[in-house]
Amino acid sequence: MKIKVVPTRLDEEALKALRSNIESTITDADAIEVLPDGIIISSDHEVVEKLSRMFGVSKILLEKKVIEGPKGLPIGLSGRALMMFSGGFDSPVASWMMWMSGFSLDFIHFNLTGPVQTYHMGLVLKTLYDRWGFSDSSKLYIVDFREVSRGIIELVDRRYKQIVLKRAMYKVSEDLAMRNGIELIATGESVGQVSSQTLHSLKIIEESLRRCKVLRPLAGLDKEEIISLSREKIGIYDLSKNVREYCALVAGRVVTRPRPQKTINEENKIKDLIEDAMSKVTEYRVKDFDPKGLLPYENLEIDFIPHGSVLVDARSNPRKDVPGSIRFEELDVETVRDKIVVVFCEDGIISREIALELREQGVMAYSLKGGVKGLKGGICPVI
Repeated sequence: MKIKVVPTRLDEEALKALRSNIESTITDADAIEVLPDGIIISSDHEVVEKLSRMFGVSKILLEKKVIEGPKGLPIGLSGRALMMFSGGFDSPVASWMMWMSGFSLDFIHFNLTGPVQTYHMGLVLKTLYDRWGFSDSSKLYIVDFREVSRGIIELVDRRYKQIVLKRAMYKVSEDLAMRNGIELIATGESVGQVSSQTLHSLKIIEESLRRCKVLRPLAGLDKEEIISLSREKIGIYDLSKNVREYCALVAGRVVTRPRPQKTINEENKIKDLIEDAMSKVTEYRVKDFDPKGLLPYENLEIDFIPHGSVLVDARSNPRKDVPGSIRFEELDVETVRDKIVVVFCEDGIISREIALELREQGVMAYSLKGGVKGLKGGICPVI
């Protein structure tokens, strides 16, 4: 079977980048030939679906069919950037737009609270990458920022907490970027969306950088436009809505025109914590990354429900008051070996024993902390 890919650009550099992306994705193609007006792929395997989501592809010609591609530029053509990634609505859309603009991306995530945050972020990133960024050689860097966030809560002027947090993230991002030969930092910030994203605030935040430049692909979009892209174009909305806004460290008024010297004085209160965080970085290769690995397997109890979990009711008198749950007697171990299982009972005691037994059988099982009362009350993380 021969497939013709019509690129969005036909110059030598763009064709070279697109061919490289095709070769890294379709490793079992019989032949890949670059022509002046496109790229011919000879393959007996089903590759059209992947090509239809590869940036830099305008159209795919297959026999008498014409299949539209996502257009944009081939990933890697425009250079490399480090994307600050939380997993909420903004950063995945910004990542998608950066890929569409031809940038190769590495990702940096700041763990402010623990496994609840990092697990849901990981689900969003992995889904986004597998759907759209699969031809990129992306890395994910997770920075343990819990001590920094505690220091900000305890030491920094309430009105400046958000500004200081963002500056701290920028500084650590730049340190990591420079160590990896990256000169661009990308963010999901859009002007005026929140108080820490006024033009004046963004200027003060960006002044924390020494060498790196900042790209903000969402700068001119409002929240409704961002959410619309997430839902209708990118297909990541249902996962992103599970990611809480952990950057909102405090309620109340936040300064919208921060004073430069006051900002520096407040930041100096946590200077040592920021420097310590630069050494608390864990690296992952996104292509091989499994979000389940971010969960604390050594801990038997868990205080949240990971997305996609199998809920098991271990109460002595099971009821139908927990939607989507199954009775313990109905659980087939063989069908859940590749899933996360959360067992709950009235008080969390029996569920611990069952979770331990399931782990001995090779299942990634947890007991819900506090039992069904916690489940009904709506478990949520607290900084």
